Amino acid sequence: MKHCKNCGAESPDDAPSGIVCGYKFTDDEVPMSYNSTNYGVSDNTYQDYNQQGQYSQFTHNHSYYNPSKNKALAVILSCVIIGLGNAYLHLFKRFAVEIIITLILSTIFQYVVSTVGWITLVFYIFGIIYMVWVIYTIYDTYLCAKAIQNNEDLPLLFRLWDIR
Repeated sequence: MKHCKNCGAESPDDAPSGIVCGYKFTDDEVPMSYNSTNYGVSDNTYQDYNQQGQYSQFTHNHSYYNPSKNKALAVILSCVIIGLGNAYLHLFKRFAVEIIITLILSTIFQYVVSTVGWITLVFYIFGIIYMVWVIYTIYDTYLCAKAIQNNEDLPLLFRLWDIR
């Protein structure tokens, strides 16, 4: 059994990552036996203490979400309802921001269609803007799912905001 440096849980020797937190094991890590005299004493950079001297188990765990989320399902859900894949990934604030922007863009698009008509340059411009937004939202969901699976930091929304 391997002992995870990040969360302390046991994982099978052939596991590529921790079964609890998703921490990726490196090839040079040697499984530590519980009967070993050095058990619990190591060069562990993950044992950081806060100012009060308390152990922080989440210091190096970049993503607090379940790493077993399916990328394909997240993308399909985002295709059905814009941003729904992020709700599946438990990124509810990001989902709310994407839904609000989608509602604003679709309201503007509906207004343009009802006042200007279908065959105008304005219709095509707003249609292209809306389609770019839909594609961006689906791609953003894919990037978030990939980051969660790989236990990496989530990408910034519009490369500006850290919205989880």
